[in-house]
Amino acid sequence: MDTTGFIIRNAPAGPVRAVALTGPIAGGKSLALSFFKELGAETADADDVTHDLYAPDGPLPPALAAIFGPQVMAPDGSVDRKVLGRIVFPDPSARAVLETTTHPLIRERLLAWRDSIRARGVIGIVAIPLLFESGMASDWDATACLVVPDEDLLPRLLARGHSEPEARARLAAQLPPSEKAAHADYWLRNDSTPQALRATCAALLRHLSPPR
Repeated sequence: MDTTGFIIRNAPAGPVRAVALTGPIAGGKSLALSFFKELGAETADADDVTHDLYAPDGPLPPALAAIFGPQVMAPDGSVDRKVLGRIVFPDPSARAVLETTTHPLIRERLLAWRDSIRARGVIGIVAIPLLFESGMASDWDATACLVVPDEDLLPRLLARGHSEPEARARLAAQLPPSEKAAHADYWLRNDSTPQALRATCAALLRHLSPPR
């Protein structure tokens, strides 16, 4: 184990250029991604892709309104993600329908980004919250998971303004954190300060870009 909190679980075969980052909800993926960008990696975020697809001119608002009803539409013609979340997070069957509708479109755009990373020979980190749940893990050269104490997650979600039932439903909608970590090639501990997480991200990039 690296003293920075970077742990190699499995050594991927072949060159590693495009790495998919995941972790539990409220596990620090956005913060880690900002550090990777600051440290010189190319970055992408599945949530940003989803946001574009949910925009008024995106393909998903009419499709999701037809499935879940007009209440999921915001006044500007986009998808109201809060309303949609209240429908799908407590209901596994509704969530499965949503994922079947959205994941192929998200995957298509992320694979285009991955191919550009490989073609340019740079290091790219993409955050994908449902990396293992969606079956996208095999699309990437390696996977990394943020490791956070379970007891920290609920307070973090409550601090974001979710009610306790909403927060628990969101946690239950994903694989348990230990299962996510068990599937990943690299572990990035996030149980300390933002500065410690930045050092962990830097350690992973050093590993991916050894001195020439």
